[in-house]
Amino acid sequence: MISADTKTPPETPTPGLTEQDALSHAWEWFRYHADQRMTMVRFAITVIGGIGAGVGLFWKPETYLLACLSSVFGAVVAYSALRIDRRTADLVKIGESALEHLQNGLAAKTAADALQICRRANTKKGHWPYSYTQNFSLIYRLVMAIFIVTAALSFALAVKLEWRLT
Repeated sequence: MISADTKTPPETPTPGLTEQDALSHAWEWFRYHADQRMTMVRFAITVIGGIGAGVGLFWKPETYLLACLSSVFGAVVAYSALRIDRRTADLVKIGESALEHLQNGLAAKTAADALQICRRANTKKGHWPYSYTQNFSLIYRLVMAIFIVTAALSFALAVKLEWRLT
């Protein structure tokens, strides 16, 4: 059994594997994690939307406390989605890095600079937020902020209502 702190042996070429095998492996890694990321984003949007609808449903004097609790839950879910998105973004970048290395080799062999697709795609051409990561991070943070404000407001309304009743 190998422990986590054991260093990996130096890489040696495996006989029989081709550059095409390496390219296929890198592409499959990239595609799998990019698809996983987009699936997670769709799931997060659905869940966050459902929680938001629940908060709206509970937004009445007799259920302000439930609106507060739902809002806290929504903020936690948005934070979790942000963390999961960061992790899947890192996994996508690992695949992209392997592809970029292979594309650089192909571009050098064929004298076709246009094959350096990953390098060209990472050249920033816009203003913040530009990347998927920046946009998703902005959306999740805004959703968290909205849920936190909604939780505070609904809690304040519940306390104010309770104070009036006593």
